[in-house]
Amino acid sequence: MKKLITSSMKVKLIICITTISIVPIMILGYISYQFYIKNLQENTILYSAEVIARVDKTIETYVSDIINILNFRNDYYLLHYLKLTEAGNIDNNRKYTVRMLEQFNQYKMMKTDLEDIRVVMENGYTIGSMGQYWDTQSDAFFKLMKDKPTDEAIIMAPHQNLLNVNVFTICKGINASSLHQFSALCIDVNTEFLNRIVKDINMGTGGYVYLTDAQGKVIYQPARSDHLRNHKAVIDHKKLEDEESGSFIHAIEKQDYIVTFITSSLTGWRIVGVSLESELVKGVDRIRSITVLVIAICIVAVILISVYITNRMTKPIKALQELASTAAEKNFSDHATVQGRDEIGYLALSFNRMITRIRELMDQIVEDKDRIRKMEIKAMQEMIKPHFVYNTLDSIIGLLESNRIDDALDMIEALGKLFRTSLSHGKEIIAIHEEVDHVLTYIRIQQFRFFNKFDYEANIDSSMRAALTVKLILQPLVENSIYHGIRGKEGRGRIEINGYQKADHIVLEVLDNGGGIEATRLRHINHVLAGRTSVTDASDYFGIRNVNERIKLAFGPEFGLMLEQVPGGGIKAVVRLPLTSDSNGGIHL
Repeated sequence: MKKLITSSMKVKLIICITTISIVPIMILGYISYQFYIKNLQENTILYSAEVIARVDKTIETYVSDIINILNFRNDYYLLHYLKLTEAGNIDNNRKYTVRMLEQFNQYKMMKTDLEDIRVVMENGYTIGSMGQYWDTQSDAFFKLMKDKPTDEAIIMAPHQNLLNVNVFTICKGINASSLHQFSALCIDVNTEFLNRIVKDINMGTGGYVYLTDAQGKVIYQPARSDHLRNHKAVIDHKKLEDEESGSFIHAIEKQDYIVTFITSSLTGWRIVGVSLESELVKGVDRIRSITVLVIAICIVAVILISVYITNRMTKPIKALQELASTAAEKNFSDHATVQGRDEIGYLALSFNRMITRIRELMDQIVEDKDRIRKMEIKAMQEMIKPHFVYNTLDSIIGLLESNRIDDALDMIEALGKLFRTSLSHGKEIIAIHEEVDHVLTYIRIQQFRFFNKFDYEANIDSSMRAALTVKLILQPLVENSIYHGIRGKEGRGRIEINGYQKADHIVLEVLDNGGGIEATRLRHINHVLAGRTSVTDASDYFGIRNVNERIKLAFGPEFGLMLEQVPGGGIKAVVRLPLTSDSNGGIHL
C-alpha cells in the first residue's frame, strides 16, 4: 500500500483502472443506479425550487403593484377628506367624497382581483369603492400597524370580507400631522388570484403546491382531495417551522415525498411544493442496464489505451505544473520547454508568452503608477500655488473690510469646494461633469480676484457628462488663458469651455480672446506635446505638458492635448479623450 501511495500518477491510473475492471457490473451497476436516483432527486428539487420561485415572484410582483397603489394615502384630496370627516363638516366634504369614490373605483378597475379599496379610520368609519360604512373588523389590522416599528405595508392572511368573499388585505397607515385619528388605506384582494397562479403548476400527478402565513397557518391549498390525503403530515414537519427555505425528503406511509419551500421576503408567506419521489424512478431500471453494458465495454478499451495515453500526457503536464507553482511564487524567470505541436505543446508556448507578458506588464504598471502619482502631485501643487491662495485670502479680507459679507462667504465656499473637488476621494479618473464643476469654481474665484475683468461660458453636451476624464486637466488650461491671455488684454476678456462628442471620441476645448501666441512658438509647443521635440528646461510649458502626459498615460498615446490659434486673437486648447463612462463615478488607479 505504501508503495502504491508513493507511485507516479501513471502507475496509479493503470492500477485503479485494472482494479475497477475486475468487478465492473456489481460496483458500477450500484453506483449508476444511485447516481441516477440522486440526479433525478436533485433535478426535481431544482425544478420544484424554480416553480415555487416563479410563484413567489408572481405573488410579490402583484403585491408590489398593490403596495404602489397604497401611495395614494398621501393624496391631497384624501387627506382633506379625512380632516373634514374628523371635523364633522359633511357639507364641505361632499365633493371630496365623490372624488374618493371615483378614485377608488378607477384603481379597482386596474386590477381584476381587487374586491375593495377603502380608507378605514380608527373608530371604524370606512369609505371605499363599495361606499361608506362602519367596519367592525378593523381593530386587528390597526393593532398590527401600531406594533410595526416602520411605515411598511401590513399584509393580513386570507379572511372573509363583509360580502363573505375570501380576500387577503394589504394596508398602510396614514400618518398625517393634521389628523387626530390614526387611519389606514387598505386594499382587499380576492384569493382566487392565488388559485390562478398555482393551478397550472405541474408537480406531477401526486404533487401539489400550498401556501402558509408566517405562523404556519395554511392560507391556500389545492381543492383536489387526492392531493390532501397526507397533507397534514407534510405541513407539521419541523423544517417548515425552523427554516426560511430549503428542501427535504419526507416519508409518509411508505411513500417518499420531496418537499421544497421558500419564504417570501415581501409577504412573509411560505410557498411549499410537494411531489412524489416514486414518480421519478420510472424507467430507471432500463437506464441502469444500458449503463452497465456500456461501462463494461468501455473498461476494456480504457485498459488497452491507458498505459500509452497516461505516459504521454502526464510527463509534460507535470513539467507545466512545476513551472506554474514557481510562477505562483512570483518567479517569472523560468520558461517551459516546448515539445511537439499538440495542445500541450501550444499550452507550453502560451505559458511562456504569458510569463513574459506578465513580467513586462508588472514592470510597466509600477512605472506608470509612479509617473501618474508624481504628475498628479505636481498638478495639485501647481493648482494650489501659495500666491494663488494668498491672493484669494487677501481678496476675501478686502470683501469683509468692505462689509460685502455675502460676496466673502461665496468666495470662501468656492475656495473650499475647489480644494474638496481637487481631492476627488483619491480618484485619478473622474466624470466630465465633476471636472467641469471644478474648473467653474476656479473661474469664479479668479473673477473675484480680477474684479470681473472677464466673462466665461461653459457649453458641455449633456450626453457626455458621465464620460470619464483625467482630473485637473481643465484648470491649468484656464489658468493659462487668464495669466497669459486675458490679464494683459485691454478691455473685457472672455473664456469659453466647450465639450462635445466627435465620432468615437470626446473633445474638450478652452478658448480665450487674449493676445494669442506667435505661430513659431505655437508650432514648437505642439511638437513638444506630440513628442516630436523635447524641452531644454523641465519647467517649460509644465502645466500643459503635465495635462498632456497624464491623459496619454491614462487613455493611450492617441489621446492628449494640442493648441490652436483662434481667428481674431486668442488661443484654443483642444483635449481629445476616449468615449468611456463608469456608473461608479470613476476608476481608482
